[in-house]
Amino acid sequence: MDEDTLYKVTFIYDGHWKQVKSAYGQRYVEGRQFTDVLDSCKITLIDLWEDIGPWSKSSNPQRVTFTYMVPNSMPRQYVEITDDSKLLQIFKENRRTKRFTLYVVQNEDTATSQSTLPISQIASERGDNEVLQQVLDDVDDLEENSDAEEEYEAEQSLEAEREEESEEENEMEDAQEEVQHEMDLVQPNDNSCSGNEVLSDNFEGEFVEIDSERPKMVVGSRFPSVEHFRDALNQYCVTNEFAVKYLKNERCRVTAKCKVGKCNWRIHASVLPDEITFEVKTLNEVHTCTSVNKVGNEMVTSRWLATKMVPILHKTPELGASKLKMEVQNKYNLTLPYTRVQKARAKAIELIHGKPAESYRLIPES
Repeated sequence: MDEDTLYKVTFIYDGHWKQVKSAYGQRYVEGRQFTDVLDSCKITLIDLWEDIGPWSKSSNPQRVTFTYMVPNSMPRQYVEITDDSKLLQIFKENRRTKRFTLYVVQNEDTATSQSTLPISQIASERGDNEVLQQVLDDVDDLEENSDAEEEYEAEQSLEAEREEESEEENEMEDAQEEVQHEMDLVQPNDNSCSGNEVLSDNFEGEFVEIDSERPKMVVGSRFPSVEHFRDALNQYCVTNEFAVKYLKNERCRVTAKCKVGKCNWRIHASVLPDEITFEVKTLNEVHTCTSVNKVGNEMVTSRWLATKMVPILHKTPELGASKLKMEVQNKYNLTLPYTRVQKARAKAIELIHGKPAESYRLIPES
C-alpha cells in the first residue's frame, strides 16, 4: 500500500445541520465522530455508503449524504459528494495535509442503527455535559488547522508581492525626496522668512562637532548649512528609531514634528543673518506616542544608506549586497529589503568612483 495515497478522514455523523447567522451559514450539531484511514486510489462513494461507518448498517445506506466544508472560505462553502469524481477532487485538494473532515447526514426516514445513539443522549447517560461540546470543538480545531495551513501558503505567496509593492513605494519616496532636495538647494531665500524668524548676531549657541552616527540636537546647536542640519536630523531619527513629518522644509527654516499624530516631539531651526549657518531655535524632545522604536525605518532612504555604505566599501570594496545588508542592519538596528540595499550600494560606488561617464573622461587620450 502506497503511503502517499493514504488519508486520515474524520467523519462527523448522527447529527444534523442547523442554520446560523454567522459567516458559516450553518453548523453541524448533535453529532459524534470517528476517524479512518482511506486509500484515495481505491475508495469510492459506494464504499463510503456500504463499508465505512455505522450508517452502513442502516436499511438504506445510500440515503446518507456526505458533505465537505471548504476550508478558508468565507462565507463558508459546502460541497455535497454526489459521485466519485467529487470525492477524488476532495482528496486532491488535501494532498498536502493528507487529512480532511466529512459531515454525514441521514434522512429522517433512514433507520438508525441501535448501536449509534446521538451524542446528547450519551452525554446524558454519562452525566458528562461537556462531551458534545468537546466533539464540536475538536471538529473546529481540525478545520482551523487546515485553514491555518492554507492561509500560511497564501501569505507566503503574497509576501513577495507585498515586498515588491513596498519597494516600489520606497523608490518613489526616494525619488520625490531627491527632487525636493535638489529644489531646496537652488531655491532662493524667501523674504517671508525674515519676518517670521528672530535672527540675532549674538552668538549664544555653539557649533556642534557633528557626529555622523549620533548627532547632538539641543536648542542653540548650530550647523554649517541647512543640508548639514537635514542630514543630522535624519540620522538623529534613525538612531532614535522614529520618523518625522516636515511642516516646513525651506532654505531658511525647517520645522518638523513626530510623524505620529498628536505626539509632542517637535523641532524648529532657521538660518542666521549670514544666510548660511543653521541654528536649532526650539525643541520639544519628549515623545508622548508609543511609536518610538517602531518607525525609524521610514527615515532610511537609499541616499542615506549610500552615505553609510561609503566607508564600508572603502575598506572592503568587494563586499556584496547580502553581506552589506547584514552589516548595515546590525549596526543601525534596521530591517531592509534587499533591492533597496542593491540600489544604495550602486549609489555608494558612484560617490566613491563617480559616474561611469565621469570616469571615462579621466582616461588619458592616446
